[in-house]
Amino acid sequence: MKCILYTPPTPIDREIEIITEMMDAGADYLFLRRAATDDAYWMAYVEQIPMGHAEKIICQQFRVLHEMDLGGFHFNGDMLQGITQADLGENLSMLRLAGRKSSATVRSLSDLQALDGKFDILLVAPLFPSISKPGHEQVWDFEALKAYLQERKSTSEVFALGGIDAEKVDMAHLLGFDGIALLGAVWQQGLDPLRNFKSILERC
Repeated sequence: MKCILYTPPTPIDREIEIITEMMDAGADYLFLRRAATDDAYWMAYVEQIPMGHAEKIICQQFRVLHEMDLGGFHFNGDMLQGITQADLGENLSMLRLAGRKSSATVRSLSDLQALDGKFDILLVAPLFPSISKPGHEQVWDFEALKAYLQERKSTSEVFALGGIDAEKVDMAHLLGFDGIALLGAVWQQGLDPLRNFKSILERC
């Protein structure tokens, strides 16, 4: 299974060094996400990461994507609601022509079915009760989700996001996900992020 790593919700000591070690250890993608940040913040952030990892980085700002020559763009919920289908299709085509990934988050099986094949990466969230956002959870029909994931023939990679820790990796695999996305289980306060990441990665 593949692995997406999210940046921690708030800055931590030795953050870039730790993230670089995680990417060296096997993270397939790094998703940049943090509240109250702008283009300049993320460009300064990415400049600190070794250039060899640029193609693994997915951001939510077109300027950062192009100026830092990153690997892909994530269309968040607000963007998907405010864009026309024609403009979305044009943006997706431009990303593919440039060899860059596109991603989006889905919060229901019907949304997954509707967007499957349009984006390179789809995040199903929250699959389990969120670790980073207590109380944030979704009710899923796991049997229906499993049936769809195992029968689909789309080229989209589908990742499980939300509540993913070492104990949930096997279930995500059994459901038919292509990979997992990690946030709270890695970056919880008081824990060793790199150790957490490697222990989960071993289960993949």
